[in-house]
Amino acid sequence: MCRLIETIKLTPEGIHNLPLHNERCNRARRALFGVRKDIDLGEVIPLPRAPHSAPLMKCRIVYREKVEEVRLEPYRLPVIRSLKLVWNDDIDYAMKYEDRRIFDALLALRGYCDEVLIVRRGRLTDTSFSNIVLYDGERYVTPREPLLAGVKRQSLLNAGRVLPRDLAVKDLNRFTRLYCVNCMIDLENEVSVPIEAIVRE
Repeated sequence: MCRLIETIKLTPEGIHNLPLHNERCNRARRALFGVRKDIDLGEVIPLPRAPHSAPLMKCRIVYREKVEEVRLEPYRLPVIRSLKLVWNDDIDYAMKYEDRRIFDALLALRGYCDEVLIVRRGRLTDTSFSNIVLYDGERYVTPREPLLAGVKRQSLLNAGRVLPRDLAVKDLNRFTRLYCVNCMIDLENEVSVPIEAIVRE
């Protein structure tokens, strides 16, 4: 059976959103492998030692029933200037699988754009690497049914900073900006594009 991954953000302040990562990891282990005993990912993360570590580190944990690999590496925020709408009604990525070939195939359709915005059954979902948040000048909203219920997205929902909405392609015209968010990228990091930079053809 395919392996799963958790990607966790580390900064000098510590491990970010660890309870949400643990919850998702253990939920997947129960659903796929029937494992009842939870694990604490915080126990396997090798904390970087200052001053040699970068200010932003990514910890990639690969697991099945048990943790199989742990890798720590510096992380740099991506630069995204444009998105291409792509359609796939059959994509299923409800769990964070290590196998990402479907995203590689969709990225091959992006043309001159930096990234894709995936539409499933008429609804906006995610990019190939992040959840999305849309801003209309007053409110931040996120698709009610993303491909993957990301940890950063969930933390924003829990804090009341974003609202879940059903979003069709035509709804893009109601917004001014699209933000990419994932476990490594906060809203404040401004990994975003104006709505006009989304290619819809």
